[in-house]
Amino acid sequence: MASALQFLRSQSSCVYTLAHRSLHISSRLAAESTVAASIPPSTTLLMATKRNPAKRKTRKPKATLKTESLLEKSPLHDFLDKVESSKDVITLTEIEYYKPGSIPDPDSPSYEAQYNQLVASLVESFTFQQLQDFSKSYNLPTPSKQRKVDCVTAIIEKGWGWPPLAKVKAERGDWTEISDSQFPLGPEQSFLLMGRSGADLLSLSQRYNVHLSFGTNPISLRVKGLKGSVKEFETYLKQFKNELDVENVSLPLEYKLSSAQLKSISTLSGAYVGTENGNELRIVFHRSRPDCLQVALRLAVQAALGVRF
Repeated sequence: MASALQFLRSQSSCVYTLAHRSLHISSRLAAESTVAASIPPSTTLLMATKRNPAKRKTRKPKATLKTESLLEKSPLHDFLDKVESSKDVITLTEIEYYKPGSIPDPDSPSYEAQYNQLVASLVESFTFQQLQDFSKSYNLPTPSKQRKVDCVTAIIEKGWGWPPLAKVKAERGDWTEISDSQFPLGPEQSFLLMGRSGADLLSLSQRYNVHLSFGTNPISLRVKGLKGSVKEFETYLKQFKNELDVENVSLPLEYKLSSAQLKSISTLSGAYVGTENGNELRIVFHRSRPDCLQVALRLAVQAALGVRF
């Protein structure tokens, strides 16, 4: 009986001990749960790592496949390569892009503005070296002054055929300004220019729209009118002088003609007849009128022989 009682006591003590340990463990777990909830995740992870410092496996980098750019295989890449290689090469096509389809009328009031606008566009669009290359392509001489505007002016006027702006402005002034000029003449030139009874002089005045009058001491021709008209008449006068021919003739028997006879022969023949070296006649006539020379010779011989005419 005593042994049975002792056995029951020992079993009761074991149950109490187990119950006490279970309660202690539960309290400890609850406390740890509360602390864990208040700790940040990163700290928790660090603590777990420290508790279980397992070695991380290092991952081997994956083998990267060599990829080629689609641009390197495309026609666009070839085109860009060509553009890059030819960026410093220029052709006449590039400058002729700016060339107008037609040349404006130089008499138009807008010609000067269009000319200056074209010059400005070319000066801003190209370098001096490029403009020099364009000039060589047009077979134009290199301008004496190393300026872009000089190259551009040469290209526009000589390469593209535009009338020079300076000339256009000068000609425009020729038809708005009045000029009064004097041109020295010899007696033979004055006579032939006047014509019979002054008819040729009147015709010239009407043709060139100028006023013509002769002056003396020295003999000269006064021309008054628009500057452009006076210039045109001056050109005609130079040509007229260059087309005069001279014939020297000796009279038979050393006969001399009087001033009145010489004047009559000149008026009737249309050639100027004068004397030179005594009895030698000097006949001046226009190259386009050789018949005047023949008439003057015939009349001079008749006068020398005393034949009235």
